Amino acid sequence: MSNATIKSEQLTKADFKVILDVLNVFDTETAPIAEMKTDEFESEVLVAFKKVLDICNDKESELTEEDFKVILDVLNVFYPEDCSHPKMKDDEFFEQVSVAFRKVLEVV
Repeated sequence: MSNATIKSEQLTKADFKVILDVLNVFDTETAPIAEMKTDEFESEVLVAFKKVLDICNDKESELTEEDFKVILDVLNVFYPEDCSHPKMKDDEFFEQVSVAFRKVLEVV
């Protein structure tokens, strides 16, 4: 599939809010994978974050396949114990991240 815009109807607004939370706390400096420690990847995360924020705020925005790959990478390395936000450390939030991950994986 090219970098054309792809559909994401199976993701709910709640899924996008979870994705937004995880993208918001992602830190390239502490990323566990070398490819995620680059300025380029950080820029890609920022682009995806802005698009997801627009979606959460009911603004027109469409994610490309590349955006979804970045989101998938970030969700894949999310570990609640690494997060300083108490809400993001509980089992319920981690389950929401897992659900969003599976849905994004289906899109990609």
